[in-house]
Amino acid sequence: MFLAPSLLGILIFVVGPILMSVVISFTDWRLASRLNVASLRDNWVGFENYVRLLSWDEAVWSPLRDLAWRLPLLVVTLGGLLLALRRRAVSLIWGVGLMILAVVLFGWFAGLEVDWSDRRFWQATWNTLYFVGLSVPLTVAISLLLASALNRSLRGIAFYRAAYFMPVISGAVVVALVWRWMFNPTIGPINQFLGLLGVTGPGWLTSREWAMPALIITDVWSNIGFYMVIFLAGLQGIPQHYYEAAELDGAGKWQKFWSVTVPLLSATTFLNLILALIAAFQVFTLPYIMTDGGPAGATRVLVFYMYERAFDTPFRMGYGSAIAWILFLIIFAITALQWYARRKWVIHEE
Repeated sequence: MFLAPSLLGILIFVVGPILMSVVISFTDWRLASRLNVASLRDNWVGFENYVRLLSWDEAVWSPLRDLAWRLPLLVVTLGGLLLALRRRAVSLIWGVGLMILAVVLFGWFAGLEVDWSDRRFWQATWNTLYFVGLSVPLTVAISLLLASALNRSLRGIAFYRAAYFMPVISGAVVVALVWRWMFNPTIGPINQFLGLLGVTGPGWLTSREWAMPALIITDVWSNIGFYMVIFLAGLQGIPQHYYEAAELDGAGKWQKFWSVTVPLLSATTFLNLILALIAAFQVFTLPYIMTDGGPAGATRVLVFYMYERAFDTPFRMGYGSAIAWILFLIIFAITALQWYARRKWVIHEE
């Protein structure tokens, strides 16, 4: 019975809104109107929100455009995947998925032009994948290197560990405001430093090409401390006798790192990859504070677009809820794929 108040709070404030968002995603309910059974029934649109998000008005494919070099590229890609499957270097599900990706990329680069019904949604999807594709590997790789460098008994090592962890406990809004000032093209210290080197700094947050890299730099800087601590815990759990055995075999520092540390840290790496992917797909504060989704939508990500549709004029909560559930399905699919693939590379020490 002592758990009843907590469970009741979870049901009311967590489970209830989640289930309600599923219902709302099938309606055209607006935030300014009353929420009741009658309003939901009057605004019921079925799968219309999902159809508009995922459909296109026109698709034109010019298969012969630049075919001279794109077709050999596709043949080499598919041939390599078939060879890997034959030698069981990759699993069947990964091989099929990569083949589908290769065909999709070939179709895209071979002249497939799609006029999507909701162009902003697909722009936000691409921006999100761009952000995730660079932010996650950089964050995990840098945090692993930092953890390896700080995993030693030296005087003052606790200070350096705390210093790298400080951005994690700083408010996300504060971090965004500080980096927005640093990326200022005229008075920001980054461009001033580049000027001292004789380099003309880019517009950063005012440039379509540099706005997203600026957000990625900020995100990596603010999150590496969190994943560094997890890697430190994993490193300190590796028995020393593995390193001693490697030294007896003549292994150097890099050989010990790649042959001992990386394999035995695979379970920790898997955890950090999952956490970093989920967090990156849900990024919102940085584009909201630093660029407001601009310039020209270059940093509009899925969560930001969901906010625009649901909590900005005309407050289309149904449309925003549909975007939220599509994002959930994307994250769920990628996480499930990683969970399946972990059996191929994650090592559990017995």
